[in-house]
Amino acid sequence: MNLKDAADITRPLNVRKPDPLKCYDYSDIGLGFVLHCWYSHEWDEDNVIVTIERIELNTGNQTIPLRLHDVPGTDLLAIEALIAEQEYADAYEAAKSLAESREDDRGDWLYEARKDREALK
Repeated sequence: MNLKDAADITRPLNVRKPDPLKCYDYSDIGLGFVLHCWYSHEWDEDNVIVTIERIELNTGNQTIPLRLHDVPGTDLLAIEALIAEQEYADAYEAAKSLAESREDDRGDWLYEARKDREALK
């Protein structure tokens, strides 16, 4: 048994396991460099809140870990906004796909309603 499995087993009941960090590659910094932004996110009503936890600079030859203080705060906020837009778009597409799915019973009612509206036109 490894340490991760042991930690999962010994975690107190009703304590939620934190979600793993996701990675967003921000490539608009020029010179072929890419920022790997590791982030967490949570939903608040219809808004997604993104928090960048870790940043790495990929120069093409090596990956350099950065501190969050190494990147200007306004740039971090702008990248978080881009990530939030992407998370929202992904969630929208997933919901749309689920709603339009013929094979999935949960989406049949919406598919049938849309088909009925189109028939009335």
